[in-house]
Amino acid sequence: MEVLCIDDGSTDKNGSIYEEYAKRNKLFKVFHKKNGGVSLTQNLGLKNAKEKYMVWIDPNNYIDTDWFYNIRSLLNSDIDIIFLIIFY
Repeated sequence: MEVLCIDDGSTDKNGSIYEEYAKRNKLFKVFHKKNGGVSLTQNLGLKNAKEKYMVWIDPNNYIDTDWFYNIRSLLNSDIDIIFLIIFY
């Protein structure tokens, strides 16, 4: 597993927070770029990803602490894509 953190020209402290995580955990890889929108940011992630599956989580998204463990069995099956639809 790897965690790609992409700072898309953020004006808050996200970039430095990402760097702190990367110092503590080798799974985190940090990229900084000028703001260019979601598509360019996701393309940078795709270009640098080394693992088989991708999950995009934006800073304004909420994810449960066990989300990965909840879909792990699906990843071990013969599937191509998982859509997670969340209703509030």
